[in-house]
Amino acid sequence: MYWRTALAVTSTRLNSAQRLRRMHDQLSAAYGPQHWWPAETSFEMILGAYLTQNTAGKAVERSLANLRAAGALTLDGLRSLTLEELQRLIQPSGFPTRKAPALKAFIHGFFLFGYVLMPEHMHLLLGEPKLHSHAITISVLKGETSKLLKGDRPQFWQTRYYEFNVFTQKKFAEKIDYIHSNPVTRGLVEKPEDWPWSSFRHWSTGEPGRIEIESHWTWTRRERASTTIAIKPR
Repeated sequence: MYWRTALAVTSTRLNSAQRLRRMHDQLSAAYGPQHWWPAETSFEMILGAYLTQNTAGKAVERSLANLRAAGALTLDGLRSLTLEELQRLIQPSGFPTRKAPALKAFIHGFFLFGYVLMPEHMHLLLGEPKLHSHAITISVLKGETSKLLKGDRPQFWQTRYYEFNVFTQKKFAEKIDYIHSNPVTRGLVEKPEDWPWSSFRHWSTGEPGRIEIESHWTWTRRERASTTIAIKPR
């Protein structure tokens, strides 16, 4: 998503998302509200945009119905669910192990741009949290994942972690490359794409990974889903 702003500044031509938005605005002005999106609130519409990727609308409606029945169609309601509970409720719309973490990231006010899971540690590239400090955000991430992964162990994560602030696009690209090259540097694989527990394949090809992240690929899919035009016949 970071590169989208740069394109808007350096070019006067409309990109595909802007063209779709202009078409939407023109049709909306001509025909008025069509009430075609199956959502009762703006928050429900946002959740639907996440869930509708790579699935049918009816499947999304079943997932939203599950969330509604669980009282989870609000920020507080969604935050109260464990990751495992959320995966179960959105199962009808498919890919719950990817979509549930993305929804958790959204409701806690941060974006995940890249990752790699190593045998004894992990690297994450996170956006600046909007609701809480980095310390609280990392604590939430550890808590959510520890419930699923620790088993009979007293704890899963170490207490300490290292963070580095990224302020420029150049440093962003440098950190993404560093994250993805970890398995190669360690001698675990010959090429980054051979390591399935990272976001390298997604950044390279747009292929959905084990964890959904924010990128130009996911942003484009979400934008297309949220700006689909549906006109009822008169």
